[in-house]
Amino acid sequence: MNLERFIPALLIFLSNRLSSTGTAAYMRAFGIGVMEFRVMVMLATEPEIAASRIVEVIGLDKGAVSRTLKALEEQGLVLARLPRDRRRPLYTLSTRGYAVHDRALAIAEKRQDLLLDGIPERDRERLIALLHVMLGNVGKLKALSDEQGARRPPKFSRR
Repeated sequence: MNLERFIPALLIFLSNRLSSTGTAAYMRAFGIGVMEFRVMVMLATEPEIAASRIVEVIGLDKGAVSRTLKALEEQGLVLARLPRDRRRPLYTLSTRGYAVHDRALAIAEKRQDLLLDGIPERDRERLIALLHVMLGNVGKLKALSDEQGARRPPKFSRR
């Protein structure tokens, strides 16, 4: 496999580097990591939502989202409200959470500018379109995974 041309590997390499440098930047400035920032962006975009909505949109693990929301609540950046049906809490950013979000967003936008430096606007638009196509195709990967799971691998006996 040529890792220089295998798109999933390149996306993972890019994502890992974005996450590690983002965590360093946000931790130094605000005491939050990339995971916390992602959840805060989601709450700024869609206030008063359940954790399941964050999982659905961002594609993160339920446990990771739950732990992140708890940490953000403890830091006073997120508020949880139990609706009348009392089934699951709804989350929103606190006033302090919005202030941190806005300042962190400015850093995120600067990071994006640096990442895309040297890429013409028309190519940026094409990249965005291609990424949306790829996101839409993720369902096909799940179907393939489910199909592969239906086929049980042969059991090997130890002799």
